[in-house]
Amino acid sequence: MIRRVTQLLILIVTLSLTSGAWATTYYIDWVSGADTNDGLTKSTPWKRAPGMVGCSDNCLAKKTAVVQPGDQIILKGGVTWPNAALGWYWRGSGNATTSSPGCSGSGCIYIGVDETWFTGASWSRPILDAGGAVVTGDAVNVLLYLRGNYLIVDNIEIKGMYWPAGTLSYGSHTNVVISPGSPGWGTNITLKNLYIHGWSHDTYANGAKQRSCGVVGDTATPNNNVNTILQDSVIDGSDTARDSCSGVFGSPPYIVNNLFRHMANGMVVNGTVKISGNTITNIGNCFDPTAHTNAIEVNASNDIEISNNVIANLGSGTVGIWTATNAGYTATIFNNVIYDTDISQYFNVAAPVVNGGCAPKGTTGYCLYAGTTNIYNNTIECGPDSNPTGIGIANINVSSAEVKIINNHFITSAITPNDGAWSVASGSTTTITANNNIVQSKSIANAQGYTLSNKYPFRGAGVTVGAGMDLQSLSGIPSAALSSTSCGVKYDELNHRVIGNYITPQLRGTNWDIGAYYGRYPAPPTSLSIQ
Repeated sequence: MIRRVTQLLILIVTLSLTSGAWATTYYIDWVSGADTNDGLTKSTPWKRAPGMVGCSDNCLAKKTAVVQPGDQIILKGGVTWPNAALGWYWRGSGNATTSSPGCSGSGCIYIGVDETWFTGASWSRPILDAGGAVVTGDAVNVLLYLRGNYLIVDNIEIKGMYWPAGTLSYGSHTNVVISPGSPGWGTNITLKNLYIHGWSHDTYANGAKQRSCGVVGDTATPNNNVNTILQDSVIDGSDTARDSCSGVFGSPPYIVNNLFRHMANGMVVNGTVKISGNTITNIGNCFDPTAHTNAIEVNASNDIEISNNVIANLGSGTVGIWTATNAGYTATIFNNVIYDTDISQYFNVAAPVVNGGCAPKGTTGYCLYAGTTNIYNNTIECGPDSNPTGIGIANINVSSAEVKIINNHFITSAITPNDGAWSVASGSTTTITANNNIVQSKSIANAQGYTLSNKYPFRGAGVTVGAGMDLQSLSGIPSAALSSTSCGVKYDELNHRVIGNYITPQLRGTNWDIGAYYGRYPAPPTSLSIQ
């Protein structure tokens, strides 16, 4: 009997530890905290979190011991951690049972906030502020470096990144770095509700170059930051010169429901799995004339979904969507709304860059073969709104296996080739399937109610309604493609928060419309705008 009771107690303790039931919460307050405190209550917080520069005493002891799965690191709302506490080099992993992507469950380590604990009249995000100067620490000029797995990083404002002139290594001079590596650092991490802004740099004349200053991660294909996601976050250069920074470079493989604006690049990524529901606007015009600019550039991927994004207001030479799928894989691109772009750079189907195992195409740096690209139900204004005259899908790469172009609404004055819908590179043997697309000049589209000034840009109830091909029978079509667009995100300008999708998607049923929208929406509200 005693033996059975002992065994039962051991089992209970083991299950409790596994589930995170004994997890610890640590409170951090730069203003009133002290690293000599125990950090276990709001009245006895540490000054620094484990891994911050200067972490000492009990904080340092915890850094050495490593925070345990299920623990929480709570930063006091409204408090600023200055340059002297940065860069923050986080070490430690949870062990959650998690859904894909991100981290969920009691074993995740949470780094974020308790909205009942703040300074000032009301809660606001805690702030990591480099103050416009280079930070020190274990990583080179990185404000927050994440070396661990099964983490949640939530509701932190990160600002004041500055990069100097000179040769800069990959992953340095960045706001947030997700540790790259194989096998798999930086896996199963959720980055959410972040607000990254206020970066700056030395001049090009002094030798400064464009940097991937937002969120940086692994660049392999497939991506080693497996199941990591950036969601519901804002990366915004409105309060800078608006001429620099890549919002995301390399990773994470899931980029969902974020706002990117006023920067040189929205994202330049490898190995991505899903890019969906983002609003990407005012991209381009980099201070570094040697840099090329992009809203979404995917240099290599296996299977990937690019959907429900709004891409708009692009500078000269800026690419809207550049996708490059590895041979044997498929990119599925649907429900995107693209407008006011450069004349010939809004949509390109390209070859992957040379990555693991591909046959190179001479010395070009690209692979000899590419995969399949499916382009369904997008609404695309093909060029600047003043005069959209480009081809719908421009210069499809010679090495693509197959490209399907179905149910797209193109607004362009181009006529040839293929009624202005698509063109291919010289010498291409790519199989093109093009069905149920509508091409309209701007004047004709506008006369039928498809205008940029609509609350939902270029949404109308004319010739696109009921004219589409029912795609439900197609092999491999994502379930999200059976609904209409979410049209990017709504944005709370005052609090710098993403507050959901711009439109609630509607099931298309069996009577499909052409383009990203479903023509049977109720009248759009008058109090919202796409930022």
